[in-house]
Amino acid sequence: MISYNQQTDPPAPFLQIMLANRFHPSKRITISTLLDTGSDYTAIPSGVVKTLKLEPTGRILLEDIKRQTFPIFTYTLRLTIADMIIPEMKVIATELEHGLLGRDLLNRFYLHLNGPELQFDLKLVET
Repeated sequence: MISYNQQTDPPAPFLQIMLANRFHPSKRITISTLLDTGSDYTAIPSGVVKTLKLEPTGRILLEDIKRQTFPIFTYTLRLTIADMIIPEMKVIATELEHGLLGRDLLNRFYLHLNGPELQFDLKLVET
């Protein structure tokens, strides 16, 4: 089991992941990400886009909490999570200081949140 980040209020499940430019794998960075089952998409801090020198690879329409839609760029990178390498993962940028692991990625895993114990477990679903 992995402990929740207790420096957030309330405590929340965070995980370290490694991101790399898929064309230049030596350009990589490890970031802290919130496991966000309410997010459709995985998002990375906009500063990471600049650090890894990622170029937009597409666009999607994103809907905010007020149900307003707006276009946003997507970026494709190499992502490593829980010993699983995803060579081409599409993500969006966020102005948050941490990343968000959305359902587009979390649906590949078995996720057990143990709120009372402030712990979680994440395991790859074997196919």
